[in-house]
Amino acid sequence: LFISMILISFLLGFSAFTYQIVILNQEDILDMVCGQRTDSVLSVDNSFKDSQLSELDQNDSVEKYYFYSSFPLTPIGMPKIYTYVIDESFKAEEQLCIEGHMPKSENDIAVNRNYANASGLEIGDTLSFESDDGTAEFVISGMIQGAFCSGLDCYLTYEGYSGIF
Repeated sequence: LFISMILISFLLGFSAFTYQIVILNQEDILDMVCGQRTDSVLSVDNSFKDSQLSELDQNDSVEKYYFYSSFPLTPIGMPKIYTYVIDESFKAEEQLCIEGHMPKSENDIAVNRNYANASGLEIGDTLSFESDDGTAEFVISGMIQGAFCSGLDCYLTYEGYSGIF
C-alpha cells in the first residue's frame, strides 16, 4: 500500500510537471526541439500538392513554409517502409539521425536503424522504388532512430519524393 501511494504521488507529480512544461509552455518546447515555430500547419493533398505549394509561393503574406508529408512505399525486393518527406530546413528531424546524415540531395535516403538491421542494410547501400518514370534509386545517407511506424520509416527530400511521383 505504501509503495502504491508513493508510485501514485510520483505519477501525479510527473503529470503536473509535464502538463506545465509541454502543454502550457508549448513555445519553449518547440524552440528546444525544433529550433523554430510555425504560425499554422496545412495538410496538403498529394494530388494537389504542386498547385497548393505554388499558391503559397505567390502569397505575399506567407514568409516561409516547410513541406512535410508521409506515405507508405515498398522498395523493390524489400518490406514496406513509411516514408516522410522533409524540407531541407526542417530541423526537428536532424535530431533523429544517429549515424551518417539526413538526406541532402534528391537521391539520399535516411532509414530507421531497425528497418536497416532487419533488412541487412548499411549506409551507402541502395534502395530502389518503382516510379512514374521507371525506377528511382536512393543511397542510404544516414540511420535514424525513432518510434514512428514501429521503426519502419525513412526520410526523403522533396526532390527525391518528386522523383518517385
